Amino acid sequence: MQRQLQDYQTINAILSRITLPVSNQTKGNSLVDVELTQISCANIQIQDLKVDHAELSESTQRLSIQSSYFDLDCTFRWSYEVGFLEGGSGIGFADFRQSQIQIDFDFSSPDFEEFPPNDFTISFCQDDGFKVSNLEFDGDGLGLSGYLLNSIDFLLRSTVEEEVGIAACETIEEKLGGYLFIFIHSCIFWLTLSCIFVSVLRHCDVKLSLQSF
Repeated sequence: MQRQLQDYQTINAILSRITLPVSNQTKGNSLVDVELTQISCANIQIQDLKVDHAELSESTQRLSIQSSYFDLDCTFRWSYEVGFLEGGSGIGFADFRQSQIQIDFDFSSPDFEEFPPNDFTISFCQDDGFKVSNLEFDGDGLGLSGYLLNSIDFLLRSTVEEEVGIAACETIEEKLGGYLFIFIHSCIFWLTLSCIFVSVLRHCDVKLSLQSF
């Protein structure tokens, strides 16, 4: 069963508060070695969201969340060294537009017909759907820096895409997974408490009925 959500204002308001920290990277070729540091991604927005539900077994159900229009903006500091020549440094910008992401949550229960879910796992997180639509370097300007950076543009672009995808999945597993864990166990606690309360009331009703005779 698949459902496509239409209103993303509330979701985007939550996503806009999230920042993805990305680990430092060093890439290069025969001409130059470039180091990317202080990589940070924010302004996360989605333009579509599909939710799919499937029963895998009596004890496992899967909730899949997918977006094909996942946008975010990243900034970083770059620096390079090239042999005996003077290096360069500056600020870089990477814009991600219409990237894709999918997360699968597998919920477990002894039997869903009788019990609510008591645990879950993130069985899949797509980290290879992030695509850089624009990559810019600001600092030393054109000339040697521009030539050297352009010579490894594809390498830097693919590196940023890969690392941002990994960071996105790690953040989702840490933050969203943590929220879901708390939510599920809170629901189980209150449901158990409600069942105990109902059982006590029923027991009292029985005692009162017996005492009335």
